[in-house]
Amino acid sequence: MPPEHPILPGCPNGAPSTEWYVSRASLTNIAKVQRCRDTSQANWPCTGLLIDYRDHSCESIGQWRWDLSIDCVAFADCDPKYIHYHIVQSQSRILITDLEFSTNEATRRHNSSWVQWPLQGEIIWWFGRLGSHIVCQ
Repeated sequence: MPPEHPILPGCPNGAPSTEWYVSRASLTNIAKVQRCRDTSQANWPCTGLLIDYRDHSCESIGQWRWDLSIDCVAFADCDPKYIHYHIVQSQSRILITDLEFSTNEATRRHNSSWVQWPLQGEIIWWFGRLGSHIVCQ
C-alpha cells in the first residue's frame, strides 16, 4: 500500500501530485526575510523566501536559488504585522510577482490581485513547472 500524503491546504489543482513541491514555515518571530526573484522572466516572479527568526533559526520555502536575484528585508526597528503578496496569471502559469511585509493593513498597491494575511500561523508555498501558489493559515 503506498504511503498517504499529508493533506496540506491550497494544493493547486486539488490533490498533491508529482507536478507540485511544497514547503512550509512559521510566520511568527521573523527577524529578516530574503526574497529570491527570477529577473530573467517577465514580471520578475518571487520564487522563494529565506526566513531568519529571532531565535536565530532559519527556514527556506519555495524555490531558493543562489544564482537568482536576492533582496533582503530586515525588521530591526519594527515588528511586521501583515504579509502581502501579488499573484498574476502569465500564460498558463501562476506567478507571485511581489511579496512584502507591513506594520498595518493598508498597502500602497492594494487591489484585488493582492492577498493580505496577518503575520501569524504558517505559510505554505507550493511550486512546480506550473508556477507558484501560497497559502497562509
